[in-house]
Formats: sequence, C-alpha cells, structure tokens
Amino acid sequence: MITFRRWSKYIALLLAIIEFGNIVPPSHANNNNKDTKIFFSSLQDIPIMPGLIELKEQSFSFDKPEGGIIEATALMGDLQKSQILYFYQATLPQFGWNKVSNTEFFRNGEYLKISFNHDSTYNNVVKIMIRPTR
Repeated sequence: MITFRRWSKYIALLLAIIEFGNIVPPSHANNNNKDTKIFFSSLQDIPIMPGLIELKEQSFSFDKPEGGIIEATALMGDLQKSQILYFYQATLPQFGWNKVSNTEFFRNGEYLKISFNHDSTYNNVVKIMIRPTR
C-alpha cells in the first residue's frame, strides 16, 4: 500500500512540472524521448527539471562510514541558472528539503548542494551533490 507521504511526493512533482512547465525552452518541450525520466538515476527522489539532460556517465557515488556521497550531473541546454534555481527552490521543499541558501538544502542529516560548471566537453552543466552533514 502506498502511503499518503509517498503519494504527496508524486503530486508535488506533478504540480511543480505543471507550474514550471512554461520555463522549459520550446526546443525541449516536445521531447518525445522514451528514456526521459522524472528523477535522476543516482538521486532517486530528486526530480530532473524538464529541459535538463542527465549525464549518467558523469554521476558518481561512494559510501563512507558517515553515509554516502552522491553527485548527479545534467546538461543545462538552453536553461539559465536562475530558472534551474527557481525550479529547485520551489520543488525540493516538497520533498522534505529545507532551504539553507539559494544553492544549499538540508534534510534529515543530509546536505544537498546545487552547483554550476562549464565543462569543456558538455559546456554548461548543473551538479547536484548530496552528502551527510558533518
């Protein structure tokens, strides 16, 4: 039986996609890719913003005694940093994350950081890293 909390995550994600759907560039809005996922493959409860393209080969994870460290990377495409931050600032609290700053969140002993990099291979990428708090 699926609990209300689990359903509320899916409802929150659906509402976020509907609400923020207008910030997805037209070039990505009609993407009929059957492999499109709602969540990052390595961060199973962190949604992928519509328009971001996950770079699975750039993601990593490892365990340590204090907890695991996981990082997911996505190609920004035509999206701007401000659009991405706006989406995650509105969406992550619905998944239990508390905002610490524009790019940092905290949840149950975990720390999430959003960063932006220019990669020589992929151009602009966004990275989402989760690690245990110290």
